[in-house]
Amino acid sequence: MVLFCFLLWLISSYLMFDKKMIVENPVLKMVLAFFFSVATFSLIFSAFLFAGISFITFQAIFLAIPLLYLILELKKRSNFFNLSKIKNTSSLKLLVILCGLSFFTYNFFTLSIRWGDWDAWAIWTQHAKFLTFDSEFSQLFDKRLEWTHPDYPLMLPSIIAMVWKSFENFSPYVPAVFSYLVSVGLVLLVLTPFLEKRSKVLGIALFLLLTCSLVLFPFVSGQYSDTLLATFILLPLVLLSILPVSKPLFYFSLIGFFAASSGWIKNEGLVYFAIFSFCFFLKYIRHPKLLLHYGLGALIPVLIIVIFKLKFATSNYLMDESGTSNYERFTDVSRYEFICNYAMTYLTENCQFLLISFLAILLLNFRFYLSFAFWVLLLLFGSYFFAYVFSPYGLEWQMSTSFNRLIHQIFPAIIYSVFFSIAMKFSKPVVKTSTDGLNL
Repeated sequence: MVLFCFLLWLISSYLMFDKKMIVENPVLKMVLAFFFSVATFSLIFSAFLFAGISFITFQAIFLAIPLLYLILELKKRSNFFNLSKIKNTSSLKLLVILCGLSFFTYNFFTLSIRWGDWDAWAIWTQHAKFLTFDSEFSQLFDKRLEWTHPDYPLMLPSIIAMVWKSFENFSPYVPAVFSYLVSVGLVLLVLTPFLEKRSKVLGIALFLLLTCSLVLFPFVSGQYSDTLLATFILLPLVLLSILPVSKPLFYFSLIGFFAASSGWIKNEGLVYFAIFSFCFFLKYIRHPKLLLHYGLGALIPVLIIVIFKLKFATSNYLMDESGTSNYERFTDVSRYEFICNYAMTYLTENCQFLLISFLAILLLNFRFYLSFAFWVLLLLFGSYFFAYVFSPYGLEWQMSTSFNRLIHQIFPAIIYSVFFSIAMKFSKPVVKTSTDGLNL
């Protein structure tokens, strides 16, 4: 039943975006609708679980709402889905995109293993198993389970738990298939704004780099939450890059919703939301109406996260440390040296594409380094740096087990922003957008 509810919600979300957004590409609208539906289902399912409301009631409500919306839309529309934009795309470009997705799919399932890698079965799917119980789920937040990180937010495990509860079967295919859908959604999210802006060649080139190489692997196939977070870090930046001049208020509500929802995926997402909101406030400080819509969009995710953190989640290990210990680590120069050396070694040995992209944009459009996207991502990377500075664990172990995943979290947003900046430098978009786009 929950899959049927999700499908109806997905269709309803697509129709809402089709009505509210000045977006021509139907695939982009479908990708936005998919991630909007994922976040909404997770947030409301968790809220019902916290409130002790039955799963049957949850399904009934999420069946009734989209059904009612679709009935009302059916009376107004003669054609639900306009696929003319896909039909107008050349057969060669469609073939190239399908080949890229096919190669990506082959690599994904070839490199996948049952139950995913360590964090998948030790943290995320284990949390999902707890969430399948209506009352006993709270045992997840027992201090004795600290090694499973019970302070982590619940978007990924709640989605898995919903499907498991619906089928009453703890199948390993559920986290694997959801991980695949998120990964495909990510690469399509990178591609479709370029198609929207008529920068097809550059967009398809980036798309093929991501799908026909192993640059996103093994992270996307590991069933971790990092790819989901990478997608939600990218979503607000994509929406800013396609922001229209007229009637942008719905976009700002969506930006607020997606930015805040990143905090429901991982604790790093909470940091991203704080940084993004700070920069967003500075950017639009003279436009209180836009800030209001951003805040309204962020309201529900923020409320759910606050309830979770105050009532259920255990404290984070960084918060358990004494002020004296943190001060000693903050003033320890050797820690800064180790972090910088490790980061530089990893980036030069494993992230050549990223470094070449930074060099290319310096030569082609140096103003990228003054952009909103660049400063948000730079501050986010800086927050990761200082998380290592204050970490009570051994730096070598901490960085060897997490640094590559932190880079994966911001990599799609960086690459998209760099390539999109190049596209806007050398092309004239057909769809009229705001004059500043991603710029400060």
